[in-house]
Amino acid sequence: MTTSSKETKTIRLSDGSTLVLNTNSSLRYAEPLDKDLRKVELLHGEATFDIAKDAKRPFRVAVEQAEIEVLGTLFNVNAYSSKLAVTLAEGSIRFKKDSFQCMLVPGERLSFDPASQKASREQLDALAVLDWRSGKWVFQQMPLDEVLAQLAAQYNLSFVNSRPEKQYPLITIYQDKAGMSLPQLLALLQRMGKSTIQFDQKSILLK
Repeated sequence: MTTSSKETKTIRLSDGSTLVLNTNSSLRYAEPLDKDLRKVELLHGEATFDIAKDAKRPFRVAVEQAEIEVLGTLFNVNAYSSKLAVTLAEGSIRFKKDSFQCMLVPGERLSFDPASQKASREQLDALAVLDWRSGKWVFQQMPLDEVLAQLAAQYNLSFVNSRPEKQYPLITIYQDKAGMSLPQLLALLQRMGKSTIQFDQKSILLK
């Protein structure tokens, strides 16, 4: 299942679970789900998972060679950029990648860099993170360069950061997409981040 840069899709699985796929994202799964193990793979992008409880059949999400184990819960996975962000709204999940693993509690976001194996955890408004499903720009305490990388991925654009060593300010935005176009959002981010952002139909450049 794939989406373009202008659509989201709601997927209802045979076990009663509901998945919402964000723009320019792709997901792979088999229907009906296996009788012993429910599993899907997020190949690219972002999705929210509202998983039906079934103690006899655990649910697993594979993403970037990592795995998330679930029994019944509501959570979001963002794999638009090189860093994975997993946000838990309800229930409990276990994130595993090679030798690293951790349990998340509701209201917590795990940011994981597969290249460096570095992870960080923080508390935030987890339900607000899911509001992209209702057509909102939602970024909570995220570095400017990471915000731009995710926007580029959503719109199938290339992203170039001319100063990757720079520590960029954290950005928080909660805004209806209907009231703000991408160029308007980038102009706002430029002011908030006190940086120069160049945009054309193929790329976003951060100076």
